[in-house]
Amino acid sequence: MDALNMLTNEEIDAAVAQMSAEEREYFKLLISHLVRGFSDPDYSCVVVVGMNSRGTVSVCSVNASEERSADILAHSCDVMSFADTVGIPAKGEFH
Repeated sequence: MDALNMLTNEEIDAAVAQMSAEEREYFKLLISHLVRGFSDPDYSCVVVVGMNSRGTVSVCSVNASEERSADILAHSCDVMSFADTVGIPAKGEFH
């Protein structure tokens, strides 16, 4: 699957069915944030997806200009650096 191609409904259903309960809860959190980006003008979202096998990334934004997206990404780098410094657990345990 290429980062620029959307999954079919069947592929999404199959992927969600394979998720653990914890992964589904985290997925719900991610979807909730995206919905807020589309429905609440106070929220902006930037999603960065890396394709490890190609070493590429795709960036999608919701309710964010290029400048706002860059600000969000810069701030997220600061947050992740701080989390790493103080030893906050990785991935699903850090929201």
